[in-house]
Amino acid sequence: QNAVLSLLRTAVDTGGEGLIAIGNAWSRGLFDGRFYLAPPSPDLPATSLDSVNERCRSLLEMADLWDERDALVGNLSYGHQRQVELIVTLASDPQVLLLDEPAAGLSLAESRSMVELIKALDPHLTVLIIEHDMDVAFEVASEVTVMHLGEILAEGTAEEIRANETVREVYFGQAYA
Repeated sequence: QNAVLSLLRTAVDTGGEGLIAIGNAWSRGLFDGRFYLAPPSPDLPATSLDSVNERCRSLLEMADLWDERDALVGNLSYGHQRQVELIVTLASDPQVLLLDEPAAGLSLAESRSMVELIKALDPHLTVLIIEHDMDVAFEVASEVTVMHLGEILAEGTAEEIRANETVREVYFGQAYA
């Protein structure tokens, strides 16, 4: 099956194994809305169905997608597909989460939902975000590093970065255009 809940159950039960090819296909634009899941590795510990279901429900509710649990992923809006992508990643309980432009291509409402989902993540989870939408970056990051031409231009809190004259000059084209 390729319904949202089935996909997430497989991700939780296998620790994310079997989803690597899906992520690669998705990132290359080859995703067609259908998921082909590899069977769980025999080396992975068995997980009770109750605990898998509980984890899936928790993740879907965190993303406000519980009502979409039986929908085909390919039939979801682009914003919801991006949220499913994130919660499938979270299903493997990562220690570090790397997000490359999580708000790219999203409408304002979808971007807002993604921001809220990121802000709801466990505060002990290390999250590295590359984001060009500075409103998104400032809202979700506790520390910001601004790079220009491969070099670190500035580091600090959102407030410090907003007030940094060099950052303002570079990104508004006055000094380094």
